[in-house]
Amino acid sequence: MQHIIASETSWLPATARQELEARVRAMMDENRVTVVRRWNGPDPAVCTYHAPSWEKPHLLHFITGAWEVHYPHQWFWDSCAHAVIMASLQPELAKAELRSLLYAQQPDGFIPHLIMHHGHRHSLGMALAHLGGSRYHSRYLQPPLLAEAVAHVFEHSHDKDFLREVLPRLAAYYSYIHSYRCPSGDGLAEIIISYESGMDLSPEYDGVYGRSLGQRFGRAPIIGLLLHHWRLKHDLKRILAGQRFRVKDLLFNCAYARNQSVLGDLLEAAGKGVEASVFRERARATEDAIMGKMYSPDTGLFHSLDSRFGWDTPVPVTTLATFMPLLLASIGKHAVERLIDHLSDAGAFWTRYPVPADPLSTAPTTSRGHVIWRGLQTWILPNWLIHTGLRLQAQRYPSLAPVLLGLAEDLARRSYELVDRHGFREYYHSQTGEPSGAQHFAWTGLVWDMVQGGAPAPTR
Repeated sequence: MQHIIASETSWLPATARQELEARVRAMMDENRVTVVRRWNGPDPAVCTYHAPSWEKPHLLHFITGAWEVHYPHQWFWDSCAHAVIMASLQPELAKAELRSLLYAQQPDGFIPHLIMHHGHRHSLGMALAHLGGSRYHSRYLQPPLLAEAVAHVFEHSHDKDFLREVLPRLAAYYSYIHSYRCPSGDGLAEIIISYESGMDLSPEYDGVYGRSLGQRFGRAPIIGLLLHHWRLKHDLKRILAGQRFRVKDLLFNCAYARNQSVLGDLLEAAGKGVEASVFRERARATEDAIMGKMYSPDTGLFHSLDSRFGWDTPVPVTTLATFMPLLLASIGKHAVERLIDHLSDAGAFWTRYPVPADPLSTAPTTSRGHVIWRGLQTWILPNWLIHTGLRLQAQRYPSLAPVLLGLAEDLARRSYELVDRHGFREYYHSQTGEPSGAQHFAWTGLVWDMVQGGAPAPTR
């Protein structure tokens, strides 16, 4: 297995690293949730995961009972991030987090983006969950970062028994996406609601919904789509045939390509070379389609595709997702150089605290309120993905390594500054650093991995 280059962290003194580690550990301890699940198999299972605390009492606190946490439920890509964070700190808890995700896996390989915690809920949230397809979980996906999370845990724990335990489940999960979410046969997965992108209310999806998600009551298009899916009984064939929302999402597909490649390396490490070649071949097909269909040589930017009615029309909106192809193992040097130019542009994405959800030229001036994934919000998970991609491309293109590693270190430094000053918040203002959203937001602990230079992850 080859590994991403480790970068120096001399810019952060050892005492500060020790303090950050202690703060991450304390935050994860505070967020720990342990529940007994009895709904997906003959035997009950003790499941442990992490969820962030609520900033202040909500009005519904007095109507529906106390909310102990803002996000009491388990979310797919949050849990993948939590496992990455804990891989080097508490690997047994990282394994428990991933096992709690795998508990919800269905016979066809599907793993939901949301697993409900029925001990802490409110009526509105539960009603929306029922629209999502089940009283226990949603019928939607999220960016498929699971193989990457398992790889981090394996690299730190060297636990081959754990690897052998989870690999069949991982293979079934990525095969589900291949079989059910790639209907056009080009290797690109389709999402059926913007929740599945992870960037729920991003302006990328306004045109597909036919209405801005950033306006007052901007969630209504999503609720309308939830109701439509509920009326269709979440029959995926009928949903796709209805053409209401079909997007080949850039972030989702870059994560899909990257993680299939990582899964191939994990399978090879377990002595399953034949299976490894299957997922590597699928990863190459997805990457080829990203480069062939989502890249604009004229601008050097990447875009999602509106795939309704087979159009595959580029979505004419640029967000931070345009940098996710840095995760690809086959992106060309010139394309990397063009992305670096856009990323390092102080008038677009390289703000005081990069990387904003939208470029400065199109973003509103405030990120206040809870219209998430719009404007000048900086989120640590996409920062971590971009950081990973920069370091990966530094390994592939040594002549670009000084610039790429310099950007990666600066991104880690500025992300650390946000956490050091304001704590682990859901997101921050990319110019002022002002924090917003939930407190003790667990995936923001990924700054620990960034400061360490990034835990080693398998790559070809």
